[in-house]
Amino acid sequence: MQSDNDKKFTTERTNKPYSFNLDKLKVIVAEFEKRREDWRRNIRRDLDVADILEMRNPQSVIEFVSQIIVSMKNQETHHMYPHDYLPWERESSELINERYRKYLIDWLAELHYKFRMWPETLFVAVGIIDKFLIKMP
Repeated sequence: MQSDNDKKFTTERTNKPYSFNLDKLKVIVAEFEKRREDWRRNIRRDLDVADILEMRNPQSVIEFVSQIIVSMKNQETHHMYPHDYLPWERESSELINERYRKYLIDWLAELHYKFRMWPETLFVAVGIIDKFLIKMP
């Protein structure tokens, strides 16, 4: 005789019956919850307060914060500008000088404020200008 905890189900693809034991499922879920709590306790030791507050948000990927920071620090060294990347630091340039770059960045900042753009937009624009200045002869 079959107990209430043992149910028979059929799969949609094959229509073959398979048994399903709720007691086993409860044990598995309990073990999963225990491991999750242990993980949360362990990870909280290495996180800032702001990250701990974000633990419930799955998009914040808290479990990968340390790996992301290490990766970003490694990538930063590959994307740094040379110390003499501006043309007026390398040699005198007739096309653009320090003063014109300041005017251009100020104008971009005003546009950024006027159109209520995200800060990253301004940072990317300045980065593109600086990369162009690196390539200038």
